[in-house]
Amino acid sequence: MIRSILVPVDGSPLAESALAVACAIARQHHRARVEAVSVFASPLDPPRGPTAPGWSAQRVTEDLAANARAYTAHLAERLASLGGGLTTSATALDGRPAETLVERARTAPHDLIVMTTHGHSGLSRFWLGSVADRVVRQSPVPVLLIRDAGGEGARAAAPPYTDVLVPIDDDGVSEQVIPLVLSLAGPGVRLHLLHVVVPSRLLPTHSVLPVEEVAAERATPPDVVGVARDAARRYLDRLATSYARTGLNVRTQVVVDAHPAGAILTIARGSGAQLIGLASRGRHEATRFLLGSVSDKVLRSADVPVLVVPPAALAARST
Repeated sequence: MIRSILVPVDGSPLAESALAVACAIARQHHRARVEAVSVFASPLDPPRGPTAPGWSAQRVTEDLAANARAYTAHLAERLASLGGGLTTSATALDGRPAETLVERARTAPHDLIVMTTHGHSGLSRFWLGSVADRVVRQSPVPVLLIRDAGGEGARAAAPPYTDVLVPIDDDGVSEQVIPLVLSLAGPGVRLHLLHVVVPSRLLPTHSVLPVEEVAAERATPPDVVGVARDAARRYLDRLATSYARTGLNVRTQVVVDAHPAGAILTIARGSGAQLIGLASRGRHEATRFLLGSVSDKVLRSADVPVLVVPPAALAARST
């Protein structure tokens, strides 16, 4: 259950557009609370070269803090208006943005981070480069990334989501995303489970896919791709059966593609998916399936929201 949601904001309309999405999710979850957080960094050292008369780190810090307080008051008013009775708050924090946000999510505590991205054109001005990357990698809770609603091809971002896509890897980890994705879904949701067989990949010895079981049924020496495809189909069918018992409408699909990110994006668009759920841990903590070129392409190119479940969040769920 989602009881508290963190929305990082930077003063831009783009970042603040995540507030309405967070409030909609909060209403789905028995009026969960929503906290908007902005982070400003006090100068640690004087700048190199000439400075303006009267410049001091203390004065800059005081000015930054004053601006942050004014912005926080604006956020509090906007959240109260959007919340319509929800418990909302706005907070300004001093520190390094990524680390401060991750720590806030951990200690507040929050169950979900909701933030907006530009998609193809990169992240918003506050979330450029390593900040957003570190938030997604280090967050102790799932992160819902909302594509800029004004971007070309972007679809509606607000829940409830009635058609969700979850790519399933072969390590038994990615299926943990399914309950989290379903927690953001609406009544009558259709769950689409997808596995992409990449020909250049060798299946790990600890794969949860029933490779030996499938291979044993073949009278002739199997081809690696064929065995992987059939094993994946069987595995997804078993997952689908377990969820179908709860009354869910579940669809499974296995495709062979050398470019997994492209396959995920193409199928998401073709199937009408409104939400993609991704686990960010593969065989290793650094992950081979996500947090690399696959995730980068999906996160930057998806025209629907993407729920990313980082390693720390997966570890917390398994304890």
